[in-house]
Amino acid sequence: MTEAANEDCFVYSPALLAAEFLPRVSIPGGTAYMLVLYKYAYHTMVHYSQHLPISSMSLMTTTSPTSSHYDNSWCAPPKHVFSRGCYKLLCMIAISRSSVEHWEELRQNSIRSRQDPEVYQRSSTEEQWEKHKKMVIARFQNMNITAGLVLTSSTVFMTTNPPIELLVPYTNHVSYTLEVFSFVAALISLIVGTSVVIIYDPCYAHADILESFKESRLRLICCLMLMAFPSLALVASTLALMAAVFIAGITSDKVFMKAMSAVTCVIIYILLMVAFYVFNTPLKKVARYNAHATDMLEVDSRGGSLRHRQAASLEGGSPY
Repeated sequence: MTEAANEDCFVYSPALLAAEFLPRVSIPGGTAYMLVLYKYAYHTMVHYSQHLPISSMSLMTTTSPTSSHYDNSWCAPPKHVFSRGCYKLLCMIAISRSSVEHWEELRQNSIRSRQDPEVYQRSSTEEQWEKHKKMVIARFQNMNITAGLVLTSSTVFMTTNPPIELLVPYTNHVSYTLEVFSFVAALISLIVGTSVVIIYDPCYAHADILESFKESRLRLICCLMLMAFPSLALVASTLALMAAVFIAGITSDKVFMKAMSAVTCVIIYILLMVAFYVFNTPLKKVARYNAHATDMLEVDSRGGSLRHRQAASLEGGSPY
């Protein structure tokens, strides 16, 4: 295509008209050369903009990470510092993650698979969440086994008398009350944990259930509390049984039993301090990383919605 044909196809800007006119005038060579380069760049830009399909332009405009297409506001952590910390702790106890924002992605994937199951293909992210689901179920199963052991131990203490009454009097009022509490807590943990395992597997990533969580924040919190309750009940049951044994040892008439009980308490306290020292810094880094990732996700989500509106305005022909 000749230069004359190009001039018929394109609308010139004032600078481009100057580029057409000034090379014919006696001006410094550098200025004329720059204006000719501007003319060439303008021709190239207009040519590609006229021959590029609208769909391609909208695709280029709306291309963004997958997370920007999701509305995670319904499952995002609260803004308040105390509420945010409690929410993340509840999520960690319930599903071993600091948030449930991935449930929005699971909800969208479930909707797409329901609408077109033949075309839909599972992504690597879904396989990752499938592995996470198996990990959570395995954790609940292990807790159920532990709850059964604690339940059996507390039952033995409740139904049998000590062989030597004065050595470990675990049938006194305080110890026996704690043993009963341990038995009840372990039993509830076992029942609720088994129910969660039975319900969690078929209901995982179910679109209707996740949609109900999106409609009601209270329902989401109640679900997390239900999933966290077996762990909390098991911890309470174990601590109650340990306290019952320690009280029985401290109230013993034998000095060496009192000394053994005191040494055991000190060892447990030291182990707790060591665990806090080891995991304190990594947990802080994870918390800061999750907070930063959440903030970036919110910013990216707002940017993604803005790009969607711009693409819609381009396709509709209306200025944005």
